[in-house]
Amino acid sequence: MIEDLKSRLEGAFADAEVAVDGEGNRFEIHLVSAAFDGLTRVKRQQAVYAVIGDLI
Repeated sequence: MIEDLKSRLEGAFADAEVAVDGEGNRFEIHLVSAAFDGLTRVKRQQAVYAVIGDLI
């Protein structure tokens, strides 16, 4: 699951620095990307959920 999450995020945010940690049904994602410049926290979260929503 960790590799699936990381792979999807790296594919969606080409310049991203991605770190995923966790197990079971709890994961922590650290994602840094220029794609988030100027976006609110909610818009950044929505962008991430749009990519991985079906996995969580």
